[in-house]
Amino acid sequence: MRKFVIVLFITSCASSAHRKDLNYAISPSFKTDEIQTFALIPDIDIPKEEIKRKVDKKRLIEEIYSKASIELMKIPYLDVVDRKDIDKILEEQEFTASGFVGDYAPELGELLGAKIVGYFTVLDIETEGYPVGQGMVIQSIKATVSFKIIDVGTGRILYQSVAESTSQESEYEALVESAIKCLLPLRDKNNR
Repeated sequence: MRKFVIVLFITSCASSAHRKDLNYAISPSFKTDEIQTFALIPDIDIPKEEIKRKVDKKRLIEEIYSKASIELMKIPYLDVVDRKDIDKILEEQEFTASGFVGDYAPELGELLGAKIVGYFTVLDIETEGYPVGQGMVIQSIKATVSFKIIDVGTGRILYQSVAESTSQESEYEALVESAIKCLLPLRDKNNR
């Protein structure tokens, strides 16, 4: 019996540690009891120039968008707009020529028939090296990403999250993990 209690305690600690690098807020006006048409903006805001030099924005958008779309499809109250429809509107309206598409999120959502839209922002990337002996260094990359959901009709923020993840592989892995972590509270209806 003691072994079972110890294993249960360790498992419990691990799940709470999983969310320690995640901060989020949900507006009381965010309706999770009815299905809402949702468009994920296929663009990422990268406000810091030094981060823009570190990553290929197009590759990052593809990696985050493909994984985030799958996670968003698992949320029962979101009816996710197809990426082809979004790309078609972006091309027709020439939104991409004017900078970050998220600046026009409500207008884009309206054109797509979406009630709510969401987009990611890369807040920070830090790279640190840790010596492990005999001249070897392990590289650790920490990425911080935020995610917002905006009501198309009112422009109000319905949900916002900030998440951090660390990777020893690449900036892309840390950024994608942070982005997906931002979506986790949306799957939990008991988070209110």
